[in-house]
Amino acid sequence: SERIKIINIPCYDENGESNFEYDYGKGFDKEYYHHLQLAEDPVIFSAKYLGQPIEREGRPFSEDHLTFYQELPDEKPDRILCYSDVAHGGEDYYSMPIIYQYGVDCYVEDVLFVNKLDDDKTRPLVVNKIMEHHVTKAGFEENNGGKLYADNTVAHLEHNYEFLYEVSSTCKEHKVLKQCSICNNAQLFDEKIVAEHNYVNNVCTVCGNSLLTAEESFEFTLLEDNTYEVKLKKLENIPNTIVIPETYNDVAVTVIGDGAFKDLKEIVSISLPNTITKIGRNAFSGCENLVTINISEGVKEICNSAFKNCYSLKNIELPSTIEKIDTLAFYNCKSIKVFVLSQNLKSIGEFAFFECSNLTYVELYNNVETIGNGAFTNCVNLVSINIPASVINMGEYVFANCPKLTIYCAFTSAPSTWSVNWNADECLVKWE
Repeated sequence: SERIKIINIPCYDENGESNFEYDYGKGFDKEYYHHLQLAEDPVIFSAKYLGQPIEREGRPFSEDHLTFYQELPDEKPDRILCYSDVAHGGEDYYSMPIIYQYGVDCYVEDVLFVNKLDDDKTRPLVVNKIMEHHVTKAGFEENNGGKLYADNTVAHLEHNYEFLYEVSSTCKEHKVLKQCSICNNAQLFDEKIVAEHNYVNNVCTVCGNSLLTAEESFEFTLLEDNTYEVKLKKLENIPNTIVIPETYNDVAVTVIGDGAFKDLKEIVSISLPNTITKIGRNAFSGCENLVTINISEGVKEICNSAFKNCYSLKNIELPSTIEKIDTLAFYNCKSIKVFVLSQNLKSIGEFAFFECSNLTYVELYNNVETIGNGAFTNCVNLVSINIPASVINMGEYVFANCPKLTIYCAFTSAPSTWSVNWNADECLVKWE
């Protein structure tokens, strides 16, 4: 006699309605499955949700759904990715495509395909292929074999440092921050001496170095905690490179004051000391030619409109200490392409990244609790963002006018604490 009976219930009934929508808003409606069907591979959807497993033969995409190319675009890719379907133990095939991403376009430039080879022989091939292409993000199948490959690969990779921004540049020294494209480790490098200083009105015309003292350049205000807030004085000649001092009168400088460098179009590069914990309101707002700033470890809060209308700002890395990005903080920063936000970040304010029109990729960690109204509105080239399970509050129209966006949510549906209009433009959502 039969010991088990298998009941196969597809997601749709004979009328195309959901078989799993229940009273009181529980379960999954047909729109939920429609979104899945649009986002999922047809063969996988048929097997998982329709109860109709299909054994795939040949390639999954027909020729008219593929675009072929002869050469990669001339510009640098936004990301170089790889993903591994591992073969743990040598009884299967190891497959790893290498993908060059330019905006929404992905070019499969190379593939590592290994036929039933032992792990010890396959792993060096994986490491060499990742290093050959300078892969910036790698994924491995989430099973025991995948974790072993991931840990082994990271352990054997060599750093591939690439230029991020100048930390300090004078005619006598040239320090640059470089970041490994593989593991994101950042390190400071000393470069060669550039030239002799050429001072005009106390400012070098070659490197922007100033002969002015801290007292001549900055205003310092003693705060209640006996540390200093700093602002730039009204100077006749503004250096293009600003280096904030760590201390004043042997006391730490911890706060960039409200409007400290507002509307100073001369500034190209700013270096902050490790003592800074807060960047005030409108601190760098309107610095239209600011290209690089190092926001050092220790900064916890970026206040309202701190970098608003910094059109040229490109090279920015947020430290792990950031907990709050306030309203309009990076409003209209049109040149920034990628944001990997702090692991301790809890709050993203209203319109924080409004009209960051070249932003393509945002990665959030599992500490973010609040994303304010319109936070990513008009990010027209934003392709990918993940919403971690820690997000409790989601405002209205967060992703308005983001036509290219796919949202990866660590939920099965939107929590009741989120605004009903959080995704009013109906960007594609992939629920967990």
